[in-house]
Amino acid sequence: MGQAMSTEGQLSPDQESDEYDVKKVEEINKIQLGKLIIEYCGNEGTTDDEQTASLRKVLQRAIINLVPQQEKYPGVWRDAELKIFDLYGHGYVVRSGEGSVRFVAQITENGDVELRKIKEESWCTSMK
Repeated sequence: MGQAMSTEGQLSPDQESDEYDVKKVEEINKIQLGKLIIEYCGNEGTTDDEQTASLRKVLQRAIINLVPQQEKYPGVWRDAELKIFDLYGHGYVVRSGEGSVRFVAQITENGDVELRKIKEESWCTSMK
Protein backbone atom coordinates (compact mmCIF):
# COMPACT_ATOMS: atom_id res chain seq x y z
CA MET A 1 0.00 0.00 0.00
CA GLY A 2 1.55 3.28 1.06
CA GLN A 3 5.08 4.22 1.95
CA ALA A 4 5.86 4.71 5.63
CA MET A 5 7.55 7.85 6.84
CA SER A 6 10.66 7.78 9.00
CA THR A 7 10.43 6.75 12.65
CA GLU A 8 10.22 10.40 13.67
CA GLY A 9 7.15 10.79 11.44
CA GLN A 10 8.95 13.12 9.06
CA LEU A 11 9.64 12.99 5.37
CA SER A 12 13.17 13.56 4.27
CA PRO A 13 13.57 16.44 1.78
CA ASP A 14 14.41 14.06 -1.05
CA GLN A 15 11.23 11.95 -0.76
CA GLU A 16 8.96 12.51 -3.75
CA SER A 17 5.50 11.25 -4.62
CA ASP A 18 7.08 8.55 -6.77
CA GLU A 19 7.85 6.64 -3.56
CA TYR A 20 4.14 6.39 -2.73
CA ASP A 21 1.25 4.54 -4.27
CA VAL A 22 0.10 7.18 -6.79
CA LYS A 23 -3.43 7.06 -8.18
CA LYS A 24 -3.91 9.06 -11.38
CA VAL A 25 -7.36 10.56 -11.81
CA GLU A 26 -8.88 13.07 -14.21
CA GLU A 27 -9.97 15.31 -11.34
CA ILE A 28 -9.58 15.11 -7.56
CA ASN A 29 -13.10 15.07 -6.16
CA LYS A 30 -15.33 13.35 -3.61
CA ILE A 31 -16.10 10.47 -5.96
CA GLN A 32 -12.42 9.67 -6.49
CA LEU A 33 -11.68 9.81 -2.76
CA GLY A 34 -14.67 7.55 -2.15
CA LYS A 35 -13.23 5.04 -4.61
CA LEU A 36 -9.97 5.09 -2.64
CA ILE A 37 -11.88 4.18 0.53
CA ILE A 38 -13.32 1.13 -1.24
CA GLU A 39 -9.94 0.18 -2.75
CA TYR A 40 -7.82 0.58 0.39
CA CYS A 41 -10.32 -0.04 3.19
CA GLY A 42 -13.17 -2.06 1.72
CA ASN A 43 -16.87 -1.32 1.88
CA GLU A 44 -18.49 0.41 4.83
CA GLY A 45 -19.29 -2.04 7.61
CA THR A 46 -16.25 -4.26 7.11
CA THR A 47 -14.08 -4.95 10.13
CA ASP A 48 -11.03 -2.67 10.07
CA ASP A 49 -7.72 -3.10 11.84
CA GLU A 50 -6.33 0.08 13.46
CA GLN A 51 -4.33 1.14 10.40
CA THR A 52 -7.24 0.65 8.01
CA ALA A 53 -9.57 2.49 10.40
CA SER A 54 -7.07 5.38 10.50
CA LEU A 55 -6.90 5.58 6.71
CA ARG A 56 -10.69 5.32 6.41
CA LYS A 57 -11.05 8.24 8.87
CA VAL A 58 -8.59 10.42 6.94
CA LEU A 59 -10.26 9.70 3.60
CA GLN A 60 -13.78 10.24 4.92
CA ARG A 61 -12.83 13.53 6.56
CA ALA A 62 -10.84 14.57 3.48
CA ILE A 63 -14.05 14.18 1.46
CA ILE A 64 -15.85 16.51 3.88
CA ASN A 65 -12.96 18.99 3.94
CA LEU A 66 -12.57 18.94 0.15
CA VAL A 67 -15.71 21.02 -0.51
CA PRO A 68 -14.42 24.23 1.13
CA GLN A 69 -11.04 23.74 -0.55
CA GLN A 70 -12.74 23.38 -3.93
CA GLU A 71 -14.56 26.65 -3.29
CA LYS A 72 -11.37 28.37 -2.14
CA TYR A 73 -9.27 27.03 -5.04
CA PRO A 74 -11.67 26.52 -7.97
CA GLY A 75 -10.31 25.14 -11.18
CA VAL A 76 -7.15 23.56 -9.80
CA TRP A 77 -8.46 20.06 -9.11
CA ARG A 78 -7.66 18.80 -12.64
CA ASP A 79 -3.99 19.64 -12.10
CA ALA A 80 -3.45 18.87 -8.43
CA GLU A 81 -1.77 16.42 -6.11
CA LEU A 82 -3.16 15.35 -2.76
CA LYS A 83 -0.88 13.51 -0.34
CA ILE A 84 -2.76 11.61 2.31
CA PHE A 85 -1.14 10.39 5.52
CA ASP A 86 -2.80 8.03 7.96
CA LEU A 87 -2.12 7.99 11.70
CA TYR A 88 0.75 5.55 11.15
CA GLY A 89 2.54 7.79 8.66
CA HIS A 90 1.73 5.74 5.57
CA GLY A 91 1.45 7.99 2.54
CA TYR A 92 -0.88 7.81 -0.43
CA VAL A 93 -1.07 10.17 -3.39
CA VAL A 94 -3.93 11.14 -5.68
CA ARG A 95 -2.78 13.10 -8.74
CA SER A 96 -4.63 14.78 -11.55
CA GLY A 97 -2.86 16.29 -14.54
CA GLU A 98 0.73 17.19 -13.68
CA GLY A 99 -0.08 17.68 -10.00
CA SER A 100 1.02 21.32 -10.09
CA VAL A 101 -1.06 22.48 -7.11
CA ARG A 102 -0.30 20.45 -4.02
CA PHE A 103 -2.43 19.61 -1.00
CA VAL A 104 -2.01 17.39 2.05
CA ALA A 105 -4.54 15.57 4.24
CA GLN A 106 -3.38 14.30 7.61
CA ILE A 107 -4.48 13.72 11.18
CA THR A 108 -3.54 16.59 13.49
CA GLU A 109 -2.29 16.32 17.07
CA ASN A 110 -5.84 16.74 18.42
CA GLY A 111 -7.20 13.97 16.17
CA ASP A 112 -8.87 16.16 13.56
CA VAL A 113 -8.21 15.72 9.86
CA GLU A 114 -6.68 18.69 8.09
CA LEU A 115 -6.74 19.19 4.33
CA ARG A 116 -4.72 22.18 3.21
CA LYS A 117 -2.83 23.63 0.29
CA ILE A 118 0.95 23.46 0.50
CA LYS A 119 3.11 26.36 -0.58
CA GLU A 120 5.49 25.18 -3.28
CA GLU A 121 8.63 26.14 -1.38
CA SER A 122 7.52 24.24 1.70
CA TRP A 123 6.31 21.01 0.05
CA CYS A 124 9.10 18.80 1.35
CA THR A 125 9.26 20.44 4.76
CA SER A 126 5.48 20.50 5.28
CA MET A 127 5.45 17.03 6.80
CA LYS A 128 7.99 17.84 9.51
